[in-house]
Amino acid sequence: MNSPEFPSWTLVKRQLIVEALRFTEGNFKKAAELLDMGRTTLYRKIQEFEIKPEEWRPLKTPLEVGRWTDLLLRTWRHGTAPGREAP
Repeated sequence: MNSPEFPSWTLVKRQLIVEALRFTEGNFKKAAELLDMGRTTLYRKIQEFEIKPEEWRPLKTPLEVGRWTDLLLRTWRHGTAPGREAP
């Protein structure tokens, strides 16, 4: 059950991809490595989530990855979210 205050897991994964692309300044290879996936998978996810280039194009100032993004990346790599059982 999704609540307005807490995003769905799909939305979280989509945002992680956007943040990884911003962080790597649009470098698909580095973003895929950061997300622990292959480039082909990254391309497929970008299409699946309909991520547009204007959403991740490099910003004029470097993006600072905060504690929340770090937590999300760690959870993504381990395949579980806080409060959610592994399959």
